[in-house]
Amino acid sequence: MADQNITLKQRIKQMAGEEDAIEPQEFSNLILDDMQIAEVTADDKAYLDTFVNLANLSMNHTGLRSLDNLPEKCKIERVSSD
Repeated sequence: MADQNITLKQRIKQMAGEEDAIEPQEFSNLILDDMQIAEVTADDKAYLDTFVNLANLSMNHTGLRSLDNLPEKCKIERVSSD
């Protein structure tokens, strides 16, 4: 994506193709591969924390430099990042 200032929440909504609010608790997989995500901010963490049934989080080829602010209390079984 060209816009570096877009939030993770906005990226997820764009990816889902939803104009209305999405229901994070309905997601068990979240694939964010190939998105430019240099860091997960505190606001991003708060949003990711709403994905309470998330089992797989994939962030391959994102440029992520740190695992700080990843969700701590969800059911994530696998995190992918390279």
